[in-house]
Amino acid sequence: MTAACRLIGCMLIAVSILDQFQTLFYPAGHGTLSSWIGKIVWRLIRPIGRWKKNALTFAGPISMLLIIVVWANLLLFGWALLFYPELGSFTMMQGIDPQQHHTFADAVNISLGSLITLAGDMMPTKRFLRFAMGVEGVVGFGLLTASVSWLLSVYPILESARSFAQQVMSMYSAREKAKINLLDLPESEALTIFLELATQLATVRNQMAQFPVTYYFNVGERKTGLSVVMPFVAYLADKAEVDQRPGVRLAGCVLGHAVKAFAEFIGGTFLDLPNADRNSILIALAKDHMREPVGVDLMQRSGALSRVVTGRLNAREAG
Repeated sequence: MTAACRLIGCMLIAVSILDQFQTLFYPAGHGTLSSWIGKIVWRLIRPIGRWKKNALTFAGPISMLLIIVVWANLLLFGWALLFYPELGSFTMMQGIDPQQHHTFADAVNISLGSLITLAGDMMPTKRFLRFAMGVEGVVGFGLLTASVSWLLSVYPILESARSFAQQVMSMYSAREKAKINLLDLPESEALTIFLELATQLATVRNQMAQFPVTYYFNVGERKTGLSVVMPFVAYLADKAEVDQRPGVRLAGCVLGHAVKAFAEFIGGTFLDLPNADRNSILIALAKDHMREPVGVDLMQRSGALSRVVTGRLNAREAG
């Protein structure tokens, strides 16, 4: 019984700390437990979004809070399992009957006091127990500070994605309403715009890779939704890649690579589409976020044209 409690307790503590490390500090940012929680919350809330559109906006915050709660509870019950076989080594405050305080609930009470660094009504008499409680307090304080840091780090990332989406949506509106095509601009201006889009998209992609939970933050406004504008970004990249001007073609290739990297990351990490083509992934992304994307027809036509032109250029070089 004692060995089993200690083994299970150590496993729970290890799972919590390892997942915190992988999620908050590891560069890839993929904690197995936190990723699983995010996916489950997303899948549970999406059906509600079919009749209440704003429901999806709660998926991200709920996922983050639930992940933190799970981390804390794993620590709480893990340490409680370590303390439970040693309840006889704790002294009670005056007026408390020791015979009535030898249950697992008392071990949880001790663990909770240690986790939040507050003294309780049961004090250890053995040195290793005092050391263990001190370690739990340090771990609990680390969880608190890391969680706050995580929360503060996520929202600037969301702001970057929304700003990028709003900028692209403005370009799409200019094309549709004012009939202004970016490719009609002088080479230097078009080059600057396409390179800026590529830089911003690469930044958004890398930030999402560091903090995957940001995928589950569905913005309420369509005009700032990343899933809405990505097909139009792909269209811009395809058109720029076959432009006659070398500088624009270079910028188009850079933007096209950024779009491809973004699609591969989203498809492999969130949509279970690791081998799908770029267009299918971007359409599936919009569908997963229950959004109507812009520029889908443009993307599909430009993609086909880009493949034809590239094929001709390759044939010409081979000849």
